[in-house]
Amino acid sequence: MFERATGDFVLWLDSDDVLEGGEHLRAVCQQMEVKSLDQVFLAYDYAQDHLGRTRYRQWRERIVRRGSATWVNPIHEVLLPAPGRGRNERVDQIIVRHRRKADRASIPNRNLKNLLREYARQQRQDGRVDPRVLFYLGQEYRFVDVQKALHFYERYVAVSGWGEERSHAHIAIASLYEAGCVAVPVEIAQQKAYDHFAVAAVEMPDSPDGLFGMARVAQIRG
Repeated sequence: MFERATGDFVLWLDSDDVLEGGEHLRAVCQQMEVKSLDQVFLAYDYAQDHLGRTRYRQWRERIVRRGSATWVNPIHEVLLPAPGRGRNERVDQIIVRHRRKADRASIPNRNLKNLLREYARQQRQDGRVDPRVLFYLGQEYRFVDVQKALHFYERYVAVSGWGEERSHAHIAIASLYEAGCVAVPVEIAQQKAYDHFAVAAVEMPDSPDGLFGMARVAQIRG
């Protein structure tokens, strides 16, 4: 927990993350002090293919000035900057790579159950649901109930202000239609897939996933 930290800056990692470029940490923290930054975002390579190439990259707030942000959400937590404390920059000399252990034990539907409890709590509180809760409900439901996954993904993209993650949601929706997981006519599924891949390509031009998806669907459609 951050309240136990004693230094001016805090770096957070999960137990299955690997830090590359750690020799730059001191210099980055010095620059944070010079520039009065509250957070530094580092590249997070979350998934790799069988050759070790990155398939899914996000930028996450990794180095944080102590007291400038608090954790929110019970699953896939995110740091929420305190009012007036969101000054940040991206740094590319340091990368965090996710290395999930193959033998890691898991509790069936643990994340889904926790997310549903948080979803119900927020609805009872004021009726407003954090967009990231909607996103991760889509992520969990895509392996359990495709229609519910689409429901939460579509609600998420309608309200999210985070273009990078919104792009990943469009990719997820497109992939479900492309794989034939949604009970609609083939022509409609292909058009839906193409449209969502196209939005993803525009929202995250640095990633090839949207363009590659559009090309696959276009090739099938002839």
